[in-house]
Amino acid sequence: MQNSERIIVNSHNQIREVVTTYEQLLHAYAIRSICFMEEHGVKAQQAFDGNDYQATHMIVYAGDEPIGALRIRWFRDFAKIERMAFRKAYRNTHVLKAFVYFVFEHIA
Repeated sequence: MQNSERIIVNSHNQIREVVTTYEQLLHAYAIRSICFMEEHGVKAQQAFDGNDYQATHMIVYAGDEPIGALRIRWFRDFAKIERMAFRKAYRNTHVLKAFVYFVFEHIA
């Protein structure tokens, strides 16, 4: 069995961003579609909802390729991290840890 996991280290090739453009938002939606709908059979009505319009979206790129995304919903006293998804080949502790630290720093 061949290991298809791709190792990404903290470098200029791994870019973590707050979504600010429509293209980035489409990339985030594409990641969620791949992970939730295709891999796990989640219906579109569950994967996407009206809260997407009120949330802050984050995305991770490996070079120019989108590999992960999540959304943050803001409440009076807390922020809620939702819909975190990473393409299967990029699910490893190095990538996830770097992204989570970036997200927590943004929330703080």
